[in-house]
Amino acid sequence: MTLWTSADAGEWATVWARYRDVVASVQKENLVELDEWIQTTLPVVLHERDPKPFITQSELVKLMEWKLKKGKWRPSLMKYIENLSAPAVKKASEKALTGLKNGGPLKSAIEALCELKGVGPATASVVLAAYDNNVPFMGDEALEAIAHIIGARKYTLGHYLNFATQLAEKAKWLNEQQTKSEDSGDEEGASTWSSQRVQLCLYAAAQDTNGDGQKKKSKAVSPKPKATKSKAATDPDGEDESEGTKSSRPMRKRRKA
Repeated sequence: MTLWTSADAGEWATVWARYRDVVASVQKENLVELDEWIQTTLPVVLHERDPKPFITQSELVKLMEWKLKKGKWRPSLMKYIENLSAPAVKKASEKALTGLKNGGPLKSAIEALCELKGVGPATASVVLAAYDNNVPFMGDEALEAIAHIIGARKYTLGHYLNFATQLAEKAKWLNEQQTKSEDSGDEEGASTWSSQRVQLCLYAAAQDTNGDGQKKKSKAVSPKPKATKSKAATDPDGEDESEGTKSSRPMRKRRKA
């Protein structure tokens, strides 16, 4: 049984309690500090910029650094972000975050950020998750955990929206279990669950060890994708731009994630 299929809300709470320890165990330089900044500091900074929140170019660089340290390091992706202009980042992120704040569609917020060169649905989700924890980061571990539901990992807008829907439903279920526990007099000390917290738990469950120093093997591995003309669907370096921006835009060979 995987964490995702577990009917025990207490198991989720246990994994969440171990999240910071798991991040530290990954032993990647500055990952602990970056993760703490993203989970606690940056959300406060972004909300202080209301009613028109935005992210700066330097903050986007730090977000990309965190994203790549949590996954596979790809210098080319970082170079794209480092070369973005500060005004362009402010304009795109303000449009995305303000729209999200005002109740606009998640799809529109992702599309606004994907106008930036080098930014695809996965990177856009990092920005949105920092502002609103009801928006989950498109992490590989979480994608693999529910591949049996939404299909093999793809870095497209459509796949992300399906992913976000599933995590929102799981967060809703966990909150319902928490309410039942509180009504029965049990005090677990857990706070409200969000889509982003669900994603972080799936990351922790995949990275955690069995106590013998060996990583747990994922039980929800998606099937190996068939070779296609484009690697956009399976490789973060080749994320499909057309899914993240206007559908009428012609395909271009640009690396995005």
